Amino acid sequence: PLIQQRIKKELGIDPRFDIDPDLCVAQGAATQGALINGDEVGTVLVDITPYTFGTSVIGFHNGRDYPHCFSPIIPKNSPIPVTRSEAYYTSYDGQDAVNVTVYQGEDPDALNNTEIGRYLVEELQDRPSGSAIIITFALDINGILHVTTLEKETGREEELVIDNAIGRLDEDKMVEARARIEQLFSDDEESQLEDESAADGIDSQIKEAQQQIKLARERMGALNETDQEDLIEIIEAIQDGIDQAEEKAIHSAVEELQEFFHYIE
Repeated sequence: PLIQQRIKKELGIDPRFDIDPDLCVAQGAATQGALINGDEVGTVLVDITPYTFGTSVIGFHNGRDYPHCFSPIIPKNSPIPVTRSEAYYTSYDGQDAVNVTVYQGEDPDALNNTEIGRYLVEELQDRPSGSAIIITFALDINGILHVTTLEKETGREEELVIDNAIGRLDEDKMVEARARIEQLFSDDEESQLEDESAADGIDSQIKEAQQQIKLARERMGALNETDQEDLIEIIEAIQDGIDQAEEKAIHSAVEELQEFFHYIE
C-alpha cells in the first residue's frame, strides 16, 4: 500500500492493478505470433471494480489520531473476481470485540466514503494488544462481497455477505441522480414541443439525437445505479450538443450512447 500511495502522490494518477507487465509482454508476443501465422485474434473484456473496498481503523489523519481512517483491501480497478486479505491488530489488552465496517470509496477518511455493511465480532480470546485479526474481502462476478474475519490465534471465523456491493451508491448520490434524470427528460420534452411547433425546420441529426434520448429514457429503469450515472453523463452531452446546435458534438455523443448500449447488452 505504501508504494501504491507514493506512486499516486508523485504521478497524480491511480496505479492500475489489473495489468501485469510480464503478462502483457507474453500476451503481446503470443498475439504477434498468431497474427504472423495468419490466425484470427479476438479480444477479451475483463470486469474491474469501479471503487475501492475497505474498512475503517484507528490511525493518523490530518495530523492527529483518528478512529475512522480508511484502510483499502480491494483497490479500485482490480479484476473481478478478486480476493484480498489484510491483517489488523487489537488495540488494547483483553479486547473482546471488533466492529468491522465495510466501505466503498477513495477518501482517506472512511466517513466520507459509502458504508455498505457492518458487523460485530464478539467473544475474542483474552489476549494482549496486538493480536492479529485477518479480514478477507472476496468479490465475485455477480457483485456479491463476502467479508470474512479470522481470529488468527484460534482460527475462529465470522462472515458477512453483502449483495450488489458494486452497484450501491449512497442516498445523496441516488437523489442527485434521480433529480438529474428528471431534469434531463423534462428538458427533452420541452425541446420536443418546441420542435413540433417548428415543424420542418428541425435538423435530421437533432431528430435522431432526440430519438436516442427517448430510447435511453425507456431503458434507464433497468440499469443499476453505476450504469445510470454513466448514461446520464452521455445524455447530458447529447443535450448540450442539441442546445448549442453543434453537429460534431451531437454525432460524437450519439455514437457514445450507441456504444454504451452495445456494451451493456
